[in-house]
Amino acid sequence: MSESKESMEEILQPGVQIRPIISPKEVSEIVQRLYGLRNIQIVELNAYDDKNYHIQVRVQLELYLEKARILMHKDEMQSVEVGWEKFKNSLVISAYEVSSEYNDTINPDGYVFKVMNSLDSQKHSFIEAQNELLMYLDSNGFNCPKPVKNVDGLYYSVEKLPQNGDDSFTSDHVVRLLTYQPGSVFQQVLHSRELFFSAGQFVAKLDQALKGFHHPAYESYSSLWELKSAPLLRKFIFAVREEERKQLVEEVLHSFEKNVLPSLETFEKGTCIVSTVKNILVSSTGEDDPWQITAILDFGDTHISCYLFELAITLCYMMLLPCEGMDPLDVGAHVLAGYSTVRVVPVTELQSLKTCICTRLCQSLVMGEYSHLQDPGNDYLLTTAKTGWGLLQTLWGTGQDELEQRWRTIMATYQESIPS
Repeated sequence: MSESKESMEEILQPGVQIRPIISPKEVSEIVQRLYGLRNIQIVELNAYDDKNYHIQVRVQLELYLEKARILMHKDEMQSVEVGWEKFKNSLVISAYEVSSEYNDTINPDGYVFKVMNSLDSQKHSFIEAQNELLMYLDSNGFNCPKPVKNVDGLYYSVEKLPQNGDDSFTSDHVVRLLTYQPGSVFQQVLHSRELFFSAGQFVAKLDQALKGFHHPAYESYSSLWELKSAPLLRKFIFAVREEERKQLVEEVLHSFEKNVLPSLETFEKGTCIVSTVKNILVSSTGEDDPWQITAILDFGDTHISCYLFELAITLCYMMLLPCEGMDPLDVGAHVLAGYSTVRVVPVTELQSLKTCICTRLCQSLVMGEYSHLQDPGNDYLLTTAKTGWGLLQTLWGTGQDELEQRWRTIMATYQESIPS
């Protein structure tokens, strides 16, 4: 696979450390300097190559609310439709405002402070595209984080951070602040057939909505995590210790190169966010109420791609989830059934889906092993490995006709649009 020098420089190479090195104290100082937020509470969130932090302004809300109860009888206020909640919220906002130097209002749920890796930090036009995408989706009714301007009126800035803990060598890292979206991550809740079906619908609706969005930065996007870049995994496969697993990865990559890549130009394309179980949020109104998809996070891998690849990536991570009483292979059918109610999957895509799912599994498994070698303390990098190797062996060992028939049978039970 030939690569131009420019595109290769934009793709991670073995041995290069790109993850930012930053302490909570430095985060606090940067957040106050750039966004005027003081007296904050910082909680680091899981991340792969970046650093993400949940930022909340710390105020004595309990004191404010206790004073409110003294001033106004709660029982009496509840008899007014908007009374108590409106009054309480106004106190919360007032309390937050005392800890803000520049912002007119404070998001009660807090913020996500993102420190991007040094490789992606070079792609400023791509970062601007992400911000425009967030605002586009918000205007089209999708709940997602919204970018926050800093004191200079900009949606991002660049900070110099030490490399490998050595202050004499620094690298540039883009920092941004986004509103925090409350909810539970899809992978953390109890999964049902209905929820998988809804996830498929949600992803297809996102793809459909994004047909109205365009940004030139996405036309030149290149990343090791693009599915079409999968053959580059051979540079990192040394991180996989078991020879049998290396051979399995090589077999999948060979099939992908032979049977999928030659047809790349025939597949329908569009702007794809890359939806996974880690960036879809759900919520429930009560203990016995079903989970509902409420928001989408993390747009760092958005690019113009085949809808086939987007669907394969979604199915890959959904099938990795622990599902009591449900075979992982059947999970794919429920997601596909929901997806097909919005966009019918062409036969040519359906025939390539198994190979693409397995290829994504290989990407996640190999890069997880490699990244863990670079950052041994970050066990989050091995999340896929817990069930991924077993799923890869099972799915790759299932015949194409057997898998298609299995999926069609399940999809038919929904009596919805299915691939013909």
